[in-house]
Parts: sequence; structure tokens; C-alpha cells
Amino acid sequence: MHASHYKSRSLRRLAPRSSIASAGCGALGACRARHGFTLLEILVVVAIMLIVAAVASPSLLRMMESQKLRKSAELLRSELARTRVVAMKTGRIQMFRYQYDQNGYVAFPWQTAADLVNATDSLQLPGVLPPDPTKIQDDVVYDDTPKNLPEGIRFVGGETVNDMRSLEIDLELQRDLAREMVWSPPILFYPDGSSSDARIVLANNRAQVVEVRLRGVTGLSQLSDLLRPEELQP
Repeated sequence: MHASHYKSRSLRRLAPRSSIASAGCGALGACRARHGFTLLEILVVVAIMLIVAAVASPSLLRMMESQKLRKSAELLRSELARTRVVAMKTGRIQMFRYQYDQNGYVAFPWQTAADLVNATDSLQLPGVLPPDPTKIQDDVVYDDTPKNLPEGIRFVGGETVNDMRSLEIDLELQRDLAREMVWSPPILFYPDGSSSDARIVLANNRAQVVEVRLRGVTGLSQLSDLLRPEELQP
């Protein structure tokens, strides 16, 4: 009797909990039935995403343009270093020139007046001739084809200071330089590893510039940080 009475009381105690559990399952079932998003919720999320993209887009584009300018400056420094190495390995003066307000540049060996007379083929630039095969070392590859910086990057300024060693070259090129103003005066690299003192300024379409300075004594170049045009030092 005591066991039956205890069992009956236990069932009565469990009954409310079972009812609560059933109600809970019903609530959960209702929740499962409402899974998903309404059209209004989707539109709100899309609107938020569009606002975030509109705010972040200018910053992202600015960052990409800045990165392209930095990489272009690194590319130019590599080209200057390559021209210096070619001069040292071949024992011949190398010339580097670039196009004002454009993105083209070219490096080539300097040729004497006698070479110019004897040449049968050349590029359309003063002093540009195909290299003499008898003076090229096996591990030196001449590439005097005009090249270009990445799209949107251009040469906007610069200056070159030569010394007495360049007097002959300057005299021979004086007439040609006056005629071809689109190309810069040549930056010279000598077989001893030295070069002209020079500075070259690159710019992108967002009014940012980088200055590349070439030290004549060592023939090595250095890059500035990203600058505004008014921050350039003379």
C-alpha cells in the first residue's frame, strides 16, 4: 500500500513537468517553423552591406594606388641596379633615360661617334645602337627595348648632374636632346660602378609621389616614402 501510494504521488508530481515539456516542444516546434529570413530582413542586410562598401571603397582604392606606386618605385630601382651591373660587367658606359609625364624608360650602351657611323640598325633614340657582340660577356643579357611602368604611374620630374667624364657624351647628344624633349637627359652608369647624380620623381593619379635618388659615387639608389608633391625636397 505504501508503495502504491508513493507511486501515485510520483506520477502526480511528474504530470506537470510532462505538460511543461510538451508545451516547450510545442514552442520549439513553432520556432522551427519560423526559421529563415523575411524579405524586409534581407533588404536591411543588403542595405547595410552597400553602405559599408561605399564607405570602404575609397580607402581601398587609395591603398591599392599607393601600393602600386611603391612597387613601381621598387621596379625602377631594380632597373637602375641592373643597368649598373651591366656597365660593370661589359666595361661600357650604360645610359638610362625616361619619358617625361609618361611611363616609358629605356637602358642601352653608349656608342661613340665611330660606332654611330658604322651602325646599320638602331632604335629611334639618340645614341641607341645594338650591342657589339664581340664585347658582350656570356652572362650579360642586353635588353635595350623600351619598357613601361605599371599603368597609372608616370615620370613627373627629375634632374641629372653629370661630371667631366660625361663631357663628350653631353656634347654629342646636345643637339638630339634639344630635339627630343620628351626623353630625359641620360643617366650614365660607368664600368667602375659609379654613376651620374640623379633624382627621379614618380607619381600616381592620386597626387602621391615617390622620389628615387641615385648617388653618383656608389651608383646606388634610395627611395623616399610616399609624399605629397609639396613635400618634395629640392
